[in-house]
Amino acid sequence: MGLSAGLVRPSLIGADYTAGAVSGILSLGILEGTDFGPAVHGVGSLDVYVRAGSMYLNAVHSTNAGLIGAGVRLGLLRNSILAPAVSVSLGYQKTGDLTMRLGPASQALLNPEAEISTTAFRIEASKNLFVITPYAGVGVNRNKAKISVAGVKIEGSENDAVYYGGVEWNILLLRLGLEVGHTGEDTFATLGARITL
Repeated sequence: MGLSAGLVRPSLIGADYTAGAVSGILSLGILEGTDFGPAVHGVGSLDVYVRAGSMYLNAVHSTNAGLIGAGVRLGLLRNSILAPAVSVSLGYQKTGDLTMRLGPASQALLNPEAEISTTAFRIEASKNLFVITPYAGVGVNRNKAKISVAGVKIEGSENDAVYYGGVEWNILLLRLGLEVGHTGEDTFATLGARITL
């Protein structure tokens, strides 16, 4: 079981517009997986997780909304002396209503409100090197947005490829992580802390 928290900061979207999220994650191992010989371990291991936090937008004024999510991770191979760990995961997260406050309070009716959801698929490989664990992965995000402006509602969706890599520092039960990646037109960075039991 582990608990982690992270800060995500995508690249600048327009001249005065940034976005990010802070969240906590609780994960739980369900299945240990099966071993096949001395170098093949943890085939079919299964973890589940839930996420809760807050997403923010900075325009002329700051605003934020709740963020919730959940997902599963299937282990294809566990880390060993000869092999890296390989896994695939599927997750979903959704925000509450985000108000993009782009002007003064007198123009509040013209401020867009957005509800954003993301379904994410990942395949990832990592290698435990005692004190550090480097990793890299690729995947696809299915992003959906419901936007309301002055009573007019617009819905849209898009698929974005994701490429990322990072490193974790292993200090007893504590894992400190740094991750960078690219999705769509955004480059992002994540800082995290995780406790494993």
